[in-house]
Amino acid sequence: MRRWAVLLLSVAFAAACSDDPRGPGTLELVVRGPAPLGAAVVQITGSGVTGAAGAVPGWVELIPVAPSGSTPVHRLVIVQEAAGDLRVRLAVSDVSALPPRAVVLEASDRFDLPVVNPGSLEVAFGR
Repeated sequence: MRRWAVLLLSVAFAAACSDDPRGPGTLELVVRGPAPLGAAVVQITGSGVTGAAGAVPGWVELIPVAPSGSTPVHRLVIVQEAAGDLRVRLAVSDVSALPPRAVVLEASDRFDLPVVNPGSLEVAFGR
């Protein structure tokens, strides 16, 4: 009987320490370029995005743009005080789901000059 109790406790502990959380949480979205960035407009396509907050000092706005009944589309406006990689925390309904698709529509460098080819900027998601 004692062996079963130890086995059950071990299984419960392993499940509690899982690296695969489910449910609501946040993902980090990072926009990187060959030079430090100051601002960007990112189009996010996919379900489950519920909010956004800046990961560093600056301003972030998440704006829904898709009509109801279609695949959700948001525009994410990011302005950072210090130039560099742009970092945002996205609130999502399920952190274990695939991240949404993100494409940079417009961006500016640290001198507020437009990035000529914003589609070439890297967008990455992390936890």
